[in-house]
Amino acid sequence: MKRRIEGSRSFTNMFHEDMVHGFVPEGTKELAAEAFSNFESLETVHLPDGLEGIGERAFFGCNRLREISLPASLKHIGRAAFYYCRRLRSLSVPSGIERIADETFLECNLSRIVFSDNLKHIGRLAFAYNNLKEIRIPKTVETLDHGAFYRCKHLIVYDTLQDGLQYAGHNLHPGLATGLPWGGHRVTVLDAATGALKYTFYVAGSLWTPARQEMMELYDGASIDFAHYDALFERVRAAEDRVSIALLRLTHPFELSEAARSTYIDDLHAHAKTALEQVVFDKNYALLKLCSEIGLLTCDNVDYFIHYASERPDNVEIRTFLLNFKNEHCQRGRMDLFL
Repeated sequence: MKRRIEGSRSFTNMFHEDMVHGFVPEGTKELAAEAFSNFESLETVHLPDGLEGIGERAFFGCNRLREISLPASLKHIGRAAFYYCRRLRSLSVPSGIERIADETFLECNLSRIVFSDNLKHIGRLAFAYNNLKEIRIPKTVETLDHGAFYRCKHLIVYDTLQDGLQYAGHNLHPGLATGLPWGGHRVTVLDAATGALKYTFYVAGSLWTPARQEMMELYDGASIDFAHYDALFERVRAAEDRVSIALLRLTHPFELSEAARSTYIDDLHAHAKTALEQVVFDKNYALLKLCSEIGLLTCDNVDYFIHYASERPDNVEIRTFLLNFKNEHCQRGRMDLFL
């Protein structure tokens, strides 16, 4: 099958679905909808300077597309333009783009995105089901639509993010709550004026839907009700979620009461193995020190975690800490038995 690429004038260039390296002719202003849709052999594409628009589903299903450079002249990208481009790893959004449409990069494999400082809106599921471990949203962004970063583990936003948006006739929902994944992720909020950390919190995926929505809706664009947040802890079901929340609250104790602090520490003791495995697996030295300070690491379990750390690559710092803990706290007690 052949398709025509439409631009500011009619082109005779015809493109085959089995092409590997694509190009869009110089002088093209608009790339037609579905221009390269389902070109499953396509690996690279040249987009000319002066290109202003990419049509809907233009590269839909190009699951071998691994490299594309969006020109600085680009002003808009259509819905689902890069949906299911499974080999895309990184992307820079040009400064001319103020809105990213729904599903634009849904189910790609992006691990790195550079946003411009002119971006104002990110649409529904725009970056869902990617490989994003952490993403920083520019302070110019005012709204995130439903599930914009679904499956992203850590989203960093500024307090300029608006606290409401209307979507498809639904009632107003907090912009952050609708834009984030549905649980199992961390949110860090920065002060737009200074860049300083305001607060950070974890949204549990194992809450029943009403409680999870309640937890997300605690954020109102400028603050969070941490007393209410801490009260929801007892409704979190999965041990992994409970551990993540407790460790983060103890590390960043924003408005943390003594009663809530005791609750978190007691729960970590009840799930000590899960907590320490998570910390060692993540190679988080600071959290390992915290676990030691609150008594999770003991002479009875340190050998297990030394072995557990030795099975993880590049975990020398963690293993060294565990060995030092054993030498300082355990060996002496055993030697005293023979004195």
